[in-house]
Amino acid sequence: MGLFDKIKNFFKKNNGIEEKKDIDISNIEKNINEKKSENDLLLSQKSEKLYNEIQIILNKLESDAKIVENIDLSEKKVEERLKSVNEVGRKDYLIELRRLIENLKLKKEGISQINHLSSTLHNFHKQSDKNYYNATLIIGNEMKKIKDNIIKIENLEREYIKENKILIENNKKIEGLILNEVERKVKIKYKLSLEKEIKLVISNEEENISKLNNLNIKIETEKNSDRFQKKENLNKELLIQENSLKSLESNINILLDKKILEKYVYLIENKDKIKFVNLYINNSSEAIINDESLEIFSIINEIKNKIKSGELTYKDSDKAIDKLNIEKEKLIGYRTELIESKNKIKELKEKIKGIKINLNQLISEKEKIELLIKDLTDKQLALSKRLEKTNIEIADIENEIIPILSTI
Repeated sequence: MGLFDKIKNFFKKNNGIEEKKDIDISNIEKNINEKKSENDLLLSQKSEKLYNEIQIILNKLESDAKIVENIDLSEKKVEERLKSVNEVGRKDYLIELRRLIENLKLKKEGISQINHLSSTLHNFHKQSDKNYYNATLIIGNEMKKIKDNIIKIENLEREYIKENKILIENNKKIEGLILNEVERKVKIKYKLSLEKEIKLVISNEEENISKLNNLNIKIETEKNSDRFQKKENLNKELLIQENSLKSLESNINILLDKKILEKYVYLIENKDKIKFVNLYINNSSEAIINDESLEIFSIINEIKNKIKSGELTYKDSDKAIDKLNIEKEKLIGYRTELIESKNKIKELKEKIKGIKINLNQLISEKEKIELLIKDLTDKQLALSKRLEKTNIEIADIENEIIPILSTI
């Protein structure tokens, strides 16, 4: 170091100016601990000196306390009432004084010493001021000596606080920084747990995306297989056949006028005929299939005769009879078509059932994995938001710590 640098450094130190050092974020805790150790050491050295100076005054206080305690008021020419007040006040004051002396003989370290001194003096005055006044009513001079020594202690306290203002302020700053660092470490720990959880979620998500891709390949392979195409064609054929059956059943329902059949059932008493006709009323298609000999034609003819004879009355009898003019061959054709259509549908269903394809199972599994991936994506987003917030909180704490730390 050159002469100029030595002179500059000398003046900086003597003027309390130190070059600021960049604070390494990764060593915040170490820096705080170092600052605390330095500050505590200086405060301990200063408080040691303060403690020793106070002990000298305390020894004098003990001597003065014995003098006050041994004062005989019998020769004092004052009212007995004042003597009594003095005795009580003096006794209680000396109790508090000895407690003060005992407490101030306790040695504390660093900032604890001045805190202990300040609180002890405060409590002493709070408990003893009234008794001090009562004691001074007769023995004012002796009490003043005690008070003067206590004032000396208070002056030492004030001088200590004044001289060590920066150290005391730094101590408060360091205490705040320690709390901030504890909070920062908690948040860093939480941050690491979030990062670990996000990594696990991403890994799980990637694993399920891989499963989904494999499933899509299996589904496409299944869809392109011969058996799938065959089953699809059979399903289309089944749909055509079922639509054809519905159309046929609709035509049969229109062919047989149910209102005429219902009026006929209401008129007759033959239970077998009633049961037979009700089958046609409820389900014409099933009834015609089961009616192998087509007995319905004899019923139709009977209804026609009853209309002609007037047993069954209609506003337009001719129109009612006309509705019943059904060709037997047409009904036979419908019956044949019904049976063939139902048999064809049954045959198609059996063929479809016989072709084993696990496409539905694959699609169901795919939907479950897609839902799981969505949940994992949502979870990752939520965790990322929490991580972002935590990073901001950590940065805010660091931005609060570093400027303060650099001033200590």
